[in-house]
Amino acid sequence: MTSPITAAIEHIKEHPNKSIRQIAREFQVPKSTLANRQRGIHTLRSDGARHILSKVQEEQLIRKINDYASKDTLLTPGHIKELAEKLNGQKVGIHWGDRFIRRHKDRLASCFNGHSEHGRHQANTEENCEGADRLVKDIPNRQIDMRDAGARPTTPPPKTSQGQPLTPDSVRVIRLNNRAVRRGEFDAFEVLEKTEKGLEMTLARVKLLQDEKERIQAAQELDKKTRGGRKKQLVDMASSPSPSRLNVNVG
Repeated sequence: MTSPITAAIEHIKEHPNKSIRQIAREFQVPKSTLANRQRGIHTLRSDGARHILSKVQEEQLIRKINDYASKDTLLTPGHIKELAEKLNGQKVGIHWGDRFIRRHKDRLASCFNGHSEHGRHQANTEENCEGADRLVKDIPNRQIDMRDAGARPTTPPPKTSQGQPLTPDSVRVIRLNNRAVRRGEFDAFEVLEKTEKGLEMTLARVKLLQDEKERIQAAQELDKKTRGGRKKQLVDMASSPSPSRLNVNVG
């Protein structure tokens, strides 16, 4: 049985006045594939794209993506494109990251979803960013174990030097680093390492807050049980007859 592409090529030879777009629509084949076959090009796009990185470099990139995904950091196609350019030392196409994700979707633990990206852009407003900054700054100050409040050392601000990205401790710092990468001021790998370090610091702070919350909840439960036991004792004492009443009744 003749394939649709082959039939479309034969149709082009028989009807040279017809446009490739029209024939591609009639035979339901991709216009670009039909045009390439007409010019004698048989190499798949994925084969050409695969040559941008070597097999070893592709394996390194897959491991890097999965490593970030294991730490709940999903890399966008743009980030994957930047990593590929760092590995290869040359520019790649603007949609290279999307094609890489499609080629290796069975091996990637997770990837940045288009719907998530759209929702994140919609939520990336100045009001939300300022609210997130206030939340990050306020929560640690409100939840402190008073038993060691005086002995707990304060976390110093991240030290920065000229030309070095900041360690993110808020959404605003992440945005500043991303803008600097787009302007070519910072290296993308350095910013990713700083972001990873900032994420680890944030997770450590969250763990401390969770532990503190559990201690508070345990103390509240113990207090509640203690109050319940005392209340039950008072009710039992009030309901039981006193010795003086028993003597009066007997007499």
